[in-house]
This record gives sequence, C-alpha cells and structure tokens, in this order.
Amino acid sequence: MKADTKRCYIHIALVLTVYLIQLQASAPRILFDPAGYYGHALILVRDGIGKAVSQTYPMFEPAYGFFLYFISRLVPQSMWLKTVSVIQLGFLLASALMMARLARMTIKTKNWDIAIFYCIALSPGLMTSAQTLFCEIFSMICFVLAVYFVVLIYQNQVKRISYVLGIMSALLTGLLILTKAAFWYVAIATAVTMAVHYLVIKKQVKPLVYIALYLAISLSLPYAWSKRNEAVYGVRAISTRSALVLASRFMRSYDHYTFRDWAIGTITAMSERGARAIFKKVNIDYYTWRRENTVGTDYLIKLAKIHHVPFDKHNLNQLALIPTFDRLAFKQVLRDILSSGPSQIIKFVLFGWFAFVNLLYFETINYDTITIYQNWLENLYDFIPLRIFVRIVLSSFYWIGICLMIFKTTKQFKTFNDTTKQILFVSFTPLFWFFAVYTLSQANMRYTYTVAPFYIYLALIGWSMTIYSKSKNAQG
Repeated sequence: MKADTKRCYIHIALVLTVYLIQLQASAPRILFDPAGYYGHALILVRDGIGKAVSQTYPMFEPAYGFFLYFISRLVPQSMWLKTVSVIQLGFLLASALMMARLARMTIKTKNWDIAIFYCIALSPGLMTSAQTLFCEIFSMICFVLAVYFVVLIYQNQVKRISYVLGIMSALLTGLLILTKAAFWYVAIATAVTMAVHYLVIKKQVKPLVYIALYLAISLSLPYAWSKRNEAVYGVRAISTRSALVLASRFMRSYDHYTFRDWAIGTITAMSERGARAIFKKVNIDYYTWRRENTVGTDYLIKLAKIHHVPFDKHNLNQLALIPTFDRLAFKQVLRDILSSGPSQIIKFVLFGWFAFVNLLYFETINYDTITIYQNWLENLYDFIPLRIFVRIVLSSFYWIGICLMIFKTTKQFKTFNDTTKQILFVSFTPLFWFFAVYTLSQANMRYTYTVAPFYIYLALIGWSMTIYSKSKNAQG
C-alpha cells in the first residue's frame, strides 16, 4: 500500500473518531424548522407519496422532506434520527474529500489539501448542523457534487462519461433548488455569467448550447414541482414565504439608523449572543431577524385587510403560508420597491450589509435550542473563549482568506495554468451569486453551510497563495 494512501486512511479514521464521539454525545431536538421538515416526512409516511404529492404535501421545498422519508423507510423508527445524522456526517466527509482533491489540482505547496480536508470535515458549524434536521447539509452535498462534476468535465478527465456527469450535475442542481428555492436565481445568474464568459471573452458559441441544456435540465425538476403546486394550491411557485422575506427586508430599510445603530447591527450580525453581552441596555432584537419579521408581518396584515384575506390574529405566521396571498403580496412588494425611489432602493440594498455579515460569520459550536448534548460536551461548548474563537476568529480567518484569494487571483491570473483558471472560475462564480442573492433577502448564518466547502476551499487557497508568495520572496 502506498504511503499517501495510508496517510489518507489515517486522516479519515481521525475524522470518523470525532464524528463517533459527537454522535454518542448529542441528539437532535424536533423544534422550530427541524419540526417542519420532520412534519413533512410524517405526511409522506402517513399518506404515502402518491396522495401526499397530489393533495396533502405543503407548498414548501420538498427535497429534504423526501430525503427524511426515504431514510424512515430503510431503518426502524427508533434509529431514524440517528441514521439521518450518520448519513449527513457522511455527506460532510465526502465533501471534504472532494475539496481536498481539487486542492491537489490547484495548490502547489504541500499539505494544504490536508488542511482543507480537516477545515471542512471538522468545521464546527457543519458538524453541528449535520446532527440536526436542518436541510443545509443535504443541500450542501447537492451543491458540492454539482460543481465538482462540472469541474471534472472542464478538466477533460472524464471524456467517456462527461455527458452523464453533466446530466447528473444538472439534476443535482434541480434537487438543490427543490431544497433551497433561492438557488433558482443563483443557477440562472451563474449560467448567464458562464454564457457571457464564453461569448464575450472566449469568443465561443458552441458552449452556449451546453449551458442552455444544463439550465433546462436543472430547472425541469423545480418547474415540475411548481406546476404541481399550481394544480393543488393555484399558484405556480416552489414554496410560499417569498413575500414575507422580501417585505421584511424592504420594510426594515425604512428604519432610521445612526452610525451607532450600524455598529451595533454589524456586531449583532457577527454574534447575537456577543452583542447582548456587550450592549446590555440595548434592545438587540431591533437589529435581528425578529425586527424584520415584525415589520414584514405588519406589512402583510395591512395588505390582507385591503384584499379581505382572512387570517388568524393569534397565528400571524400562517398568513405568509397562504399560497395565493403570498403570490399577490410578493408582486405588491416588488411594485412598492420599484416605486419607492432611488434613495430608498439604495437604502434597501445597503441594509443587505447585515445579511452579508451574518452569512460570513457562519461558524458555531452550539445549537442547544435544537440539539441535546451530554453535560461534558455542553460545558465544553459553553466555554466562552472557545465560542469566541470559533464564531469570530475562525469565521474571520475564512473571509480574510477569500479577500486574499480575490486580490492574489486578480494580480496573478495570467500566470495560472488552464486547470487552475477553470477550477477557480467554476468554483467562485456560484459562490459570488449565492452571496448576492441572499444579501438581498433574509439571511441566516446556516444558509452559508450549503456553499461552505467551496467557501473554505477558496479561503485557504487565498491564504496559501499569500504565504507561498511571501516565502518565495523571503528566499530571494
């Protein structure tokens, strides 16, 4: 057995040991969003796929609910949740291995592939999320495989099965959209960027055909589900809540923020718990998603009264889940944004800063509201210096690495070989559009988990390029 293979097995064994300890010391709680996904799976169990699809499955992204359902069919109910955690940790390990392989293609210096492997496989945020019923780890493996297959095709490493991998990548993109509907816009924006790249820069037309086919296959699955929703609920869309998300972001932009408010809002986006500790006399809820939800819900209530839409005053969240009202309200919010004037539109965009910061500070070690921990692990996760390191230092390390990667790539792009250029282009483009789309909507730090393997990979490329160039300069 080759030495490299032995080392690879050792690294995998070490990661699996950490996973085993985590699995033994924690278990998911069925609360909040996880309760929703769990409920969707139970609908499939209760009614069967046929009836659920034609009648009872809610107007919600369906892929993760179906994933949970299929696992429930394979194992006893007592092992269901633990099996979900094991499979999701497997997805995380597979993503780390794929990113390490890409690193060997792009980074010349030794051991950076190992660093990337460990940073992804043992990412506190990703490991924690893998042991919950949040959908981000499922969407992560869809995203990683879809982009990874495209990279392999670009590298011409799979000539005989390139068409098969292309179709699989497109279908995985469709599955990703059925898990996180916002990726509909990410997929389209990425495809348009690729098309412009080939048409304007490379002066090639033939790739446009492949891009169009890829996009058509990708959107076929979500389009089919949206037609199902039209038949069942009267609205052609993947899910509801789009009106609440957009209204919340838009109405919050009417808040008057001083410089102090911008500072508190930024710190809150970095760490809500940290902001509460620093600004003990300040109402931190004013700077969080709770404020957005409040003003967004108030907007929808006014609109519901105008259009005589009945709603339960004691359960206002249900208002955003009425499919026909969601579509009506979404169109009205768009009209209000476009007619609000240039200054308000600029303010709307600027308020995306808080969403952007929240997405950057994605690392965390404690989901105690939706995870049960053994005492020793809970005490470890409550250790303040460790929490600060993970949340602030580690997350900052990654976004600084991304900045370095952009800076170094801009300066040195012409010196890169074709392999490196293609991998960086294919990796960075969907990442860029992910941040662009979510910055203009409501964002939560866990949304970054979907793209985190490529985010961490590119961040460490930035650090490796910086350290490698400094060491070369130091050597003369």
